[in-house]
Amino acid sequence: MAASNHGPGVFCVDMNSDRIAGIWLGKRGGGRLGELPLAENAIQDGRVFERGQVTATLRQLMKELQVPRGAPTAIHLPAAFAEIHTLDPATFGVADTAAIPDALRFELGHRLSLDPGEEIYDSQPVGDVLLVVSAHREVVEERLWVIQDLELDAVLVDVDALGVFNCMDWSQGSSGVVVQIGSEFLTSLVVRDGVPAAFLSATGASVAGICRRAANETATLIPSIKALAAGESVKRDDGPAPELDPWLRVWAQQIASEVSIAKQLLVGPESAAGREEVELRFAGVPLRAPRLAAAIEEELGLPFAAVDPISPAGLVGKLSTDGAALRGLARRVELAQ
Repeated sequence: MAASNHGPGVFCVDMNSDRIAGIWLGKRGGGRLGELPLAENAIQDGRVFERGQVTATLRQLMKELQVPRGAPTAIHLPAAFAEIHTLDPATFGVADTAAIPDALRFELGHRLSLDPGEEIYDSQPVGDVLLVVSAHREVVEERLWVIQDLELDAVLVDVDALGVFNCMDWSQGSSGVVVQIGSEFLTSLVVRDGVPAAFLSATGASVAGICRRAANETATLIPSIKALAAGESVKRDDGPAPELDPWLRVWAQQIASEVSIAKQLLVGPESAAGREEVELRFAGVPLRAPRLAAAIEEELGLPFAAVDPISPAGLVGKLSTDGAALRGLARRVELAQ
């Protein structure tokens, strides 16, 4: 599937286990973004189990964002259910374009030794390489069914790695590690000379992961942790804010452990210049939560830059989490038009 410039605009949608987020990009610039909570267990482990509930929630979000029927729609896939491959276009006889001919999809899938049930759904040229996205068929098809129920036109399937990459400026061909702390996954994207080189995903250091650990201690901490992740002030109406420092330390340790793996992939564990060469970019959470940012910096032993994701111009609305991947998807679609 490839981005299209037909129609009144483009609707970018992300279906998570706890919410559906979307960005509507108007044809003449500007747009709206927002999200709605999703019924529990409607989506589990990336699979759509309650299609009716998911469809109804997305229909309500479309109404709030004023998305017209039949709008071209770009679908974001969670990191755990898709994979990114780096190819030489010439080797596979593919032109330096985002569109892979249907006739080559099967051949590419065979050469890439994809698992049974995986197919190629998206590609994007970056410099001299072609990034190809494969995903589990059922994860994509179940989202496509929801899109079709609402008479939307699916034009693009994207994945966390491309979304996070596209939400930031790599025009200088720089190298670094981009870290996104999402509601379900912590994703680390290694970028070398302006091209994605590796993509790691972990659940323990995500918002949901740390909340699961907090649930074993006290459920009262969970709203505070979610508020912290959203960059909101942590307080209680009936008393002082709960003690979050131990959990901040646990969170920072988990994040630092995952990021260290990505750092080694970029410069090598024995690189004497590793500290100076690594550029860490955090999207979202640390930007709005300075206490967490300081704890991560202390655990890693080197500074990082908290980067506010680039967004298409003129967006109105709010997302509870950083939404870096969704914003990157929207920016990619906008630039393709």
